[in-house]
Amino acid sequence: MNVRDAQLRGFTRGKAALCALALVATAIVAQPAWAQLPPRPEEDGLEGASIQLWVEYPRNWPWGSVHWQQVVTAVEWRDGAYSWHQVEGWQGAPDQVHITQQLTVVALKTWWVAEDDLGTGPFRWTVRLAEGGDVLGTTEPFTLPMATGGMEIVEVLLHTP
Repeated sequence: MNVRDAQLRGFTRGKAALCALALVATAIVAQPAWAQLPPRPEEDGLEGASIQLWVEYPRNWPWGSVHWQQVVTAVEWRDGAYSWHQVEGWQGAPDQVHITQQLTVVALKTWWVAEDDLGTGPFRWTVRLAEGGDVLGTTEPFTLPMATGGMEIVEVLLHTP
């Protein structure tokens, strides 16, 4: 299933949606409040854009033992020798989670991109089970948005831990 095709809307599919909601609600209750986005410098008059990761959890995800907030995302950049390095400050758990109309769980992570960095790349996202844990998914390489106000959406389907 293509995450981009998923409509991130309310819980409208009857009992099946309520069951999925109960699973996610259990995970949310056991965890601290949703993470806040870092301060957005454009609010002080600076221009920029954003990147957003859509993390799709597989249907067989072990919700009883691994909550959606237990994964850690990181943005990496590739150097001229084709080695990947973490971008300092662009690591963290997803910001929020949605259940799609197809009953797929999708978590989102968003980072602000400074105007000086627009159009640069290549970058990729990695998703791990906890910091330093096993890699559950890696995106294809991408370039940061070309223009201010833009958003680059990148998708990844996780492997079951």
